[in-house]
Amino acid sequence: QRPPGTCVLVGDSPAVRALGIKPEQLAFEQYVVRFYPDAVALVGHDSPDTGEIVYDMGNLATGKGWPGFWDERGTLHAVYDFLERCCGVRWFNQTELGTVCPKTETLTVKATEVKRAPAFRFRDALGAMGDNPALYNRSVLLWTPDAPQFKEWTEAAYPHLRQQYPNDGQFNAAQSNSVRLFALRRRNGGEVCRCNHSLYGYYDRFWERNPSRPELFVEKRPELFAKGYEGQPPQMCYTSPELIRQLAQDARDYYDGKSTGRDQGIFWQPALPNLFPVEPMDNSSFCKCERCQAFFEETKGEEDVYSRGTHSDYFFRFINEVCKELNRTHPDKRIVTLAYMTHARMPSFKLSPNVAVQFCFTANRSPYSSNYNHEVKLLKQWADSVRPGGRLVD
Repeated sequence: QRPPGTCVLVGDSPAVRALGIKPEQLAFEQYVVRFYPDAVALVGHDSPDTGEIVYDMGNLATGKGWPGFWDERGTLHAVYDFLERCCGVRWFNQTELGTVCPKTETLTVKATEVKRAPAFRFRDALGAMGDNPALYNRSVLLWTPDAPQFKEWTEAAYPHLRQQYPNDGQFNAAQSNSVRLFALRRRNGGEVCRCNHSLYGYYDRFWERNPSRPELFVEKRPELFAKGYEGQPPQMCYTSPELIRQLAQDARDYYDGKSTGRDQGIFWQPALPNLFPVEPMDNSSFCKCERCQAFFEETKGEEDVYSRGTHSDYFFRFINEVCKELNRTHPDKRIVTLAYMTHARMPSFKLSPNVAVQFCFTANRSPYSSNYNHEVKLLKQWADSVRPGGRLVD
């Protein structure tokens, strides 16, 4: 029963439905913040999860059952929206010092209704490192974990947690949960769509047996790899019909649940519902065969920038061919790839609508870099190219 007085109604309930709000009619991740004479409704489209939640800010190490980054949690976004816009709460960083929460005896808020969903369906501060917030601090700090400054920073950033948890295991669990909360509050998550260099596993599957993962080896298939190099080739041959067919089959097995990214040797272990990733090795030493060389493009004026289009037509033609082969049997399935390094510029032709592109903004933390304005220009070109049925993931 709804209690008397002014209520804050959080999530789905008979009281919310009596006000005419039906969460199932909201779109993906959409939420509403709605004001009534005797109530505030904070409601969103959520994943159906009724598991146990342990949420105790006085004992962060025990936290469990919290929403995953790839769970729909529209109601949580509604609450965060209300706290930020109406109550002055701010989350500036992941440490004990990063939260600002004003206190007042009587809460008075301005009644401004909101109905919205996040602008980006994929929002991930953790990149391809997996859903492990324990890795966040070591990725954003100025020092590596083995540096003495890293420990000094940790002690200064979490003084109360360190005092509360002298045991390193509990302290690390509490610290990780602190980061997880920060990422949730900053709306990390949405529709999982990670991409990274995915083809290194082909060395273990089709070049030679890796003693550390011998089960991955299938057979030696040199026709898949770049020509013109001694020893292990640095890339694949992206005009190879055999490579196109093999990748399309990998994608079919992935979408049919026959193999995961881990089973295919992809180091960051993508799994459904992540789109199937296709991205070359992290270098520009591409195949030297005549078929491949014919697609390389002279890019005058771009030689001195990191993000350019020397291999854009070459690589994205290959992506289109993989999509074409995959769509013969799985027309509704998609591939995610990167606009990166020598294939950062748009190709001269249209991409298949079944391709999602993640633009790698390599100068995003260094606006002083000579690459910055150039990459802004490239990113705008990609964004302007998005058409109905297509999607750009930033």
